[in-house]
Amino acid sequence: AAAAGSAVVAVLTLCAWWITSSDTSTLNGLQLLGVLSVIGWLGCQIDSYLGALLENRGYMSKGAVNASAISGGVVLMYAYLGTL
Repeated sequence: AAAAGSAVVAVLTLCAWWITSSDTSTLNGLQLLGVLSVIGWLGCQIDSYLGALLENRGYMSKGAVNASAISGGVVLMYAYLGTL
């Protein structure tokens, strides 16, 4: 479910990118699709692990777990963009 959800978001992002960008190529779009899908899936996994390990034991709130998962996804994307 996580992989399908992140793939759907990636496809919608790709469609919006193709519509709004005048300089688009299929190769760049497919690369973007793959990267967004993987990072979305990893963000979901971060959320699951933090929820199971820290939220259920009372160390983090649901909001803190969600914020940490989003931050993790942002850091992963920043690291990826730094390699370009």
